[in-house]
Amino acid sequence: MVVFKISQKTKYSLSVIWIGLATLTTFCLGVYNPNKKPPHPHIIVVTLRDMGWDDVSFHGNPEIPTPNIDRIANHGVILQQYYTTPNCEDSVSSYRTGKHPIHYKKSMESGENARVTYDIWNYLDIQSYVIREVGLIDCKDTDIPFYPWDVIQKAENVLKQQDQIYSLFLQVNFPQLHADYPEQIPDEYLTRAKNIPFEARKIYAGMIMQLDRAVGHLVRILYDTGILHDAILIFTTLTGGTKGNNFYTWPSTYPFRGGNGTLWEGGSRALGFVYSNRIARRGRVSYGLVHINDWLPTIFRLAGGNPDHVVESDGMDVWDSINNDDYSPRMEILYGINGNKAAVRVGDFKLITGESYVPLSPRPLAKGELDNLIKPITVWDSELECADYPDAIGCWPDIEPCLFNVRFDPCERNNVAYYMPQTVEALTYTLNKYNTSAVYRDKRSLEEWDNTYKDLSLKLTLIKLEKSRKTLDRSKIGV
Repeated sequence: MVVFKISQKTKYSLSVIWIGLATLTTFCLGVYNPNKKPPHPHIIVVTLRDMGWDDVSFHGNPEIPTPNIDRIANHGVILQQYYTTPNCEDSVSSYRTGKHPIHYKKSMESGENARVTYDIWNYLDIQSYVIREVGLIDCKDTDIPFYPWDVIQKAENVLKQQDQIYSLFLQVNFPQLHADYPEQIPDEYLTRAKNIPFEARKIYAGMIMQLDRAVGHLVRILYDTGILHDAILIFTTLTGGTKGNNFYTWPSTYPFRGGNGTLWEGGSRALGFVYSNRIARRGRVSYGLVHINDWLPTIFRLAGGNPDHVVESDGMDVWDSINNDDYSPRMEILYGINGNKAAVRVGDFKLITGESYVPLSPRPLAKGELDNLIKPITVWDSELECADYPDAIGCWPDIEPCLFNVRFDPCERNNVAYYMPQTVEALTYTLNKYNTSAVYRDKRSLEEWDNTYKDLSLKLTLIKLEKSRKTLDRSKIGV
């Protein structure tokens, strides 16, 4: 038997190590008191306007480092197929009411067709949540200065005053990102973005780095107050990236086509992730379909309610998909219907019609800009790459409808409408179903879609006839 004697100096060193570990644990978990555990989890929702898909490094782009956002996203669940609407106001109404904009009736309207609309605050109030909101979502005013620290200060006051025995719902709204105000960016952030040669893009990058630091500070407050231990943190942008007149001024929607306001993937494929200690399978990418109007029934379930009791909702409870990587209950995404412009996704296939053609969105980089930058650490499959299609058929949806398999072709390069007329017909029927159920559409838009629907039916007939003729010609020569 071997006996080890520990000196007094060694005992002192070990005690220092244990104290250090205890301090580190307290820092990581925050001031957590199990006797003050809330009946339902705290829910923290962070919203942001017009941030591009490619403007965070957890998607693989090292141009603008976002270490704090990356750390939260990589230890949570990254929503790889998360959609908003192409318009900011529509996204806000969808988030708050759980309804698609065509099914949402403005409360200010009166008459026999007016409807009472319950929003997310009404449902959380039923579950006795303490409801707080800091920052404003102003979709019309683009001249709001970008000062994220004002928002963080207000959030800090709310969190430090919160009694943890009560469940808290806190919505943190950061102002819009735009490169119109260089005086708002401290020199340290511009220095960190020195690898970017384009001045406007450098200012925008400085805003994102400042935002990243603010998000990190928010999470630190959640740690210190112990709220994060029983919290679910949801991060969402309200639209895709905005494309301005100056290519290097605005967010990068690489690798998608289009941006904010269009029906292409870049207009509504948005940034989103969820972090919580309650998630069974963390540190992964989820490919389940999620729409912004799914947050209301999902949050209501997390708050202890029954999502089936949400009135006239277009949203679905997607928590099982986020939590356990189960299949998402959502199979359809309506991008929007505006006159003859419309797009819908069913399963992996997307039909788009009436929209103007836009080229692919390259990364706004100078030659060799990324050569000396460190590749960010990413979760497996979080980087989105598009395959090349040498024989791809082009798409001009303002001329005829286009069909894409956006699960494997998110860049919308290969139009397969000609080869799959039955799928085009089925998705056209789905679009018409949404249109006939619309309650918030003007008469002119309805008439425009009726004419478009008839035109689509005629084009489908011609496509089928042309395909049948070519098949018959091949059979004659034994092909």
